[in-house]
Amino acid sequence: MSNNYRKIDISGLTEIGSGATSIVYKLTEDKIIKVYNFWMKFDEILREYNTSKAVYEKGVPSPKPYEVVEVTTEDKESRYGVIYELIEADTLADIIGNNPDTLKEHAIKCAHMLLDLHKIQYNEGELPDCRNTWWDMCREGLVKYISSKQESELELLLKNIPVHNTFIHGDFYPRNIMMRGSKMLLIDVGEASIGHPFFDLASIYMSCVILPKRSVAGHLSKSTMTRQMWEDFYGYFMDIYLDEYLRGRGDDSREEVESVISLFGNLRYIMTYSLIPGRSKEERIEIIEPIISSICDNRIRVEEQGVLM
Repeated sequence: MSNNYRKIDISGLTEIGSGATSIVYKLTEDKIIKVYNFWMKFDEILREYNTSKAVYEKGVPSPKPYEVVEVTTEDKESRYGVIYELIEADTLADIIGNNPDTLKEHAIKCAHMLLDLHKIQYNEGELPDCRNTWWDMCREGLVKYISSKQESELELLLKNIPVHNTFIHGDFYPRNIMMRGSKMLLIDVGEASIGHPFFDLASIYMSCVILPKRSVAGHLSKSTMTRQMWEDFYGYFMDIYLDEYLRGRGDDSREEVESVISLFGNLRYIMTYSLIPGRSKEERIEIIEPIISSICDNRIRVEEQGVLM
């Protein structure tokens, strides 16, 4: 490990959260430290920090990132971490789950929030291109379970999406939104990028429709929202978002737009599923094959519709 970063011993710190790549500890009264798993590459950690910084400095409501640090644990194992501002707040998912009568109100607020976020533009190179981010994820996992022809079709699908400099959160849904009073704050912005708004809408579709429908382990148990509440949230959210999005879009119909969102939402799902540990190759192929076949069969139709322009 490099000696260029400040060293912090996290022995005795209280764990307050965890995810697929990290564990979060309370560092001080106003700061947390996100400690990455030992297998996380330093370049990926540094990229997440720089992205979080670029997002925060653009005025996106999100925790302030302070610095990258070298971390030592009780077992003397060294890792890297990032220090962030501590957000003392509840997730929107928990608020909705505990107060179901607020679901529609919060779904509408989230739609307006994302519409505002999608007005934010970055210069080329300030954030990663979401098309490349998704393709990198595909190459890391998904392409191991599909044919070379399907791989080529998938690459064409992503590469042919027109360039957009729009801010993309990448995982915008109620569990990644914190409520501080009436103010909504975004967390997990380290994977933010630029691209077509449909990349965010696809992630919302995956989180609110696909994962609850498939009863994916951990998704429903991590909040008090039920499957029906997730679906209702998505419906109210999309009513507002698409009403605004389709204004001035000429011949684009809501049905066409929603079919494309569904297609990319399913792609996002199998991209993620291909990377989840603990699944056999046979299990992965059983889930992935029918979905990737449908995506490839519909690639030309999606491009000819022009919805992604």
